[in-house]
Amino acid sequence: ANFALLPSNDVIYEGPETATLSLSNPVSGTLGSQATATFTLTDDEAQPTVQWNTASASVGESAGSVTLTATLNRASVFPVTVTFSTTHGTAGAADYTPASTALVFPAGATLTTTTVAITTDTLDELAETFTATLSAPINASLGAIPNQTVSITDDDDQPTVSLSVATLTVGEAVGTVTLTATLSAASGLAVTKYSPTTLT
Repeated sequence: ANFALLPSNDVIYEGPETATLSLSNPVSGTLGSQATATFTLTDDEAQPTVQWNTASASVGESAGSVTLTATLNRASVFPVTVTFSTTHGTAGAADYTPASTALVFPAGATLTTTTVAITTDTLDELAETFTATLSAPINASLGAIPNQTVSITDDDDQPTVSLSVATLTVGEAVGTVTLTATLSAASGLAVTKYSPTTLT
């Protein structure tokens, strides 16, 4: 007698799988020495790849945190782990909280998220960046986007610059007059204000 075995094709990474066929309870006969057979199903899906969902992200300085999303290109019956770490660019530890941790995809999951804390300040400054990197995956390989550049956009107003006095009386023979300019708030950028004046 022949037995038809019909494997089910799917898109989930499973690795090799085995099954055993056993004969039992014969009628009008006895079991021979070969009453079981083991067969192996070879998976035709490759291991999943893990990567960020985008190569760049932007977050306002006052947002408090930024959420980063890592994805698998296919589900797996095995849990997937990947190391996540940050690297300073123009942004440093005063601008965000550096991170280094493991991201875990439970079996069957294709998405996981992590957050990075953003530090707000009162300085007017240019947008600053850091890099989030995925490395050392387990039960997966790295995809095309292992690095994500995160831009922290500034939301502080430019300071105003003012002279310390509105009027000043000096003798014409004084030679030099010194006036003091002040900013309404500290700035992360160099502020230049120059208006040449000739006294006669």
